[in-house]
Amino acid sequence: MSRAAHPGPSAAPGNPTPGRLIEATRQCLLEKGHAACSVKAIAAAAGVNHGLVHHYFGSKEGLFSALLDRMDQEIGGQLEHSRDPQELQAFLLDIVFERARLLNEIYSMARQYPQVRERFVRFMADRRRQIGAALGLEDEILLRLFAAMVQGMAMQSQVERNLPLYSLVEGMVELFRDRSPDRAESPPGSSGAVPAPENTQ
Repeated sequence: MSRAAHPGPSAAPGNPTPGRLIEATRQCLLEKGHAACSVKAIAAAAGVNHGLVHHYFGSKEGLFSALLDRMDQEIGGQLEHSRDPQELQAFLLDIVFERARLLNEIYSMARQYPQVRERFVRFMADRRRQIGAALGLEDEILLRLFAAMVQGMAMQSQVERNLPLYSLVEGMVELFRDRSPDRAESPPGSSGAVPAPENTQ
């Protein structure tokens, strides 16, 4: 069944079921990994009949893509109106500390499911646009390199727990700001670093 042939979650305003399925998918990916997240398992966790996955999303791919839509709203909203490199550092640390496991699972799914892959490509393009705006950087090659470094850190942080993430993120932002022709000069003695939170993972 094509995505155009089913109503989709947006066609049921006020209905909590689509949101419950999306959140159940998120938790399943975090707790079990995508290989163990069957339609029946996700529906059972959401407390609904598994047929509703196909009713609202068309397929398991459609449900995974809807999770990316939800994440796009969450992550995009963090940086949407910011041009501050300090907020960019905090944003990147949030991705590496809080969202690395989920993003790694979605990356694995994107290699398997064409619909998820297409949605993930758009997701990453939106992130590059936001990062470029915060850095004052428009070069697409440099933005792709920056995004690849973030993705690599997110993957590495899952196996190397003592990774010096704060220093790496600060260094990345400063390095790529140096590539911006219109970079504003920082005041003497100001590194623009984000203070480390009290509780880290």
